[in-house]
Amino acid sequence: MQVAHYGSVAARLTGGDLVVDVGGPAGSDLHRAALRIADHEAVVVPDADGIEAGTARVRGSDRSPATTPEKLVEQVGSVADGGE
Repeated sequence: MQVAHYGSVAARLTGGDLVVDVGGPAGSDLHRAALRIADHEAVVVPDADGIEAGTARVRGSDRSPATTPEKLVEQVGSVADGGE
């Protein structure tokens, strides 16, 4: 149990926070998808400034905004794997 906590802290200190900006209100399909796929350390921001309605984006990603939950899963997965 202590090792898992240490790993979580180490990952957070070295990797930064995972932030998903959603261009839509809380409860929208993309917002709910972001909450489901993001880890417990992630921050999901509904009605994010600068994000077009009906899209979502992993902050810091250079990929185009996701328009479907499936595309959002790809973005989160690539960032979590260190792909960007």
